[in-house]
Amino acid sequence: MSENAFSIDRHQAVLLPPQRPLTVISGESPVWITQAGDPRDYIVRHGESVAFSGAGVLIAQALSQDAEFLVRTPNTPLS
Repeated sequence: MSENAFSIDRHQAVLLPPQRPLTVISGESPVWITQAGDPRDYIVRHGESVAFSGAGVLIAQALSQDAEFLVRTPNTPLS
């Protein structure tokens, strides 16, 4: 398992890693997540996490203030 920490400014959006499955774990501030091909959007609040398995591009955006969150992905074996 690997974890990447993200820190984004208010209203900034970032592309998340393409590996799946992928789990987003929110820090203190809520993060909005959308996935291409998924009609739902997700708001991940403090202490919450959401797992994604679909192949669609994932975008995370800080809402009302700067946000920090973790993205956890499985380790990919080397070929």
